Amino acid sequence: MIQLFSGVATALERHKIRMRSVLDRGATRVESALDREVTHVETALDSHEKLVSFAGAEEPTARRAMDHVEIGRNRQDSVAGEAPVPMWR
Repeated sequence: MIQLFSGVATALERHKIRMRSVLDRGATRVESALDREVTHVETALDSHEKLVSFAGAEEPTARRAMDHVEIGRNRQDSVAGEAPVPMWR
């Protein structure tokens, strides 16, 4: 009878160790998934901030560049045969 209880106790101890291992692996997977999600959100936020910064800071410059292109086209139309005048002077 004592051997039976000893065997049951040993089996329960092994089961407990296996369950701890399963829980640890599960916790590790959850932590990894959370880390990936945090990284994904941080990357998306950084990209968004860069886009907002780029749009806010560079948009007028891009508009001026497009204006210069349009002015250059108009000058080329009016002054046929002459070299185009650079717009950045």
